[in-house]
Amino acid sequence: MMMFSVPYNDKAAEWYCKKQSPICKDIIKDELKKTTNADEINFLNDVQSSLEILLKGKPKALLDIQNYFSEKYGMNSDDPYGGSEYFCDVTNKIFNYAKLSGNKEFAYELAKKIGVTICPYCNREFINTIVIEESEESRSKCEISRPEFDHFFPKSKYPLLALSYYNLIPSGHICNSSIKHDRELDINTHIHPYIKDSNDVFNFRSELTGMKDGYSQYKIDIATESEKVRNTFDFFYLRDIYQSHIDIVERIYEIYNKYPDGEFRRLVEYFKKFDMPIVETEEDLLNILYSEFIIKDADKEILGKLKQDMYLEILQLYDLD
Repeated sequence: MMMFSVPYNDKAAEWYCKKQSPICKDIIKDELKKTTNADEINFLNDVQSSLEILLKGKPKALLDIQNYFSEKYGMNSDDPYGGSEYFCDVTNKIFNYAKLSGNKEFAYELAKKIGVTICPYCNREFINTIVIEESEESRSKCEISRPEFDHFFPKSKYPLLALSYYNLIPSGHICNSSIKHDRELDINTHIHPYIKDSNDVFNFRSELTGMKDGYSQYKIDIATESEKVRNTFDFFYLRDIYQSHIDIVERIYEIYNKYPDGEFRRLVEYFKKFDMPIVETEEDLLNILYSEFIIKDADKEILGKLKQDMYLEILQLYDLD
């Protein structure tokens, strides 16, 4: 399986662009009225002609347009505004993320349309969008929770991308605010949640490290040939963080130790002997014993990838028909 991912949602991106584009265009129009400076006019016209890409372009298209502004105006991650106070002022007016996030109703609507419920950076934190209709009479709403929006390309270094739909990664507070902040990720060396690459696959695996007080001790690691996966795990400290979920490994091995291959087979035969329809096949018994770990869609369940991989690891210990 690939690193935790978010599916492209072009319908939501188009909705978002239609909402944000008029706001940005009005600001550009007002700024054009205020200046006669040729460089400033050229900059504003370039922003306007690039606006659709800046608002709904996919990650690689965003980098292409960012490179265009970098080459023409010197706006790059080391000098976000090309040394221009004017570029700084007008860019922050046009691409005002604080205004978006401060618009509670719009931010919740955006999160709802994106529809991601588990943090794609870690697969271990719920980020559901929850809005409660308080009463039919008042028609008022109570916004309870929504994901935070991480800027994959930090807005402090890439202000032109501050409102880009595919740069707003729905994420949990720990990954966004406690770990990432405005630290920079690179799509050439790290995983972008929206970019799927068949080479970026990994599996969790457990390792028996010893015994303590008669109990097996384990640690969690990953198996992968992808440097991008390894870099992303290191960036978000996921190897260390996942050790706090070692109880999942302990639980599944506790089940296996009670029902190893020989005992498992005897139990299957017992159900067959007494014609008990609850278990007719080996798969039926596996579904009963390991129901917690049989995950259909790992991206939509907390720790789904870890549970899924531990189950696959356990299956290798059985001599199944």
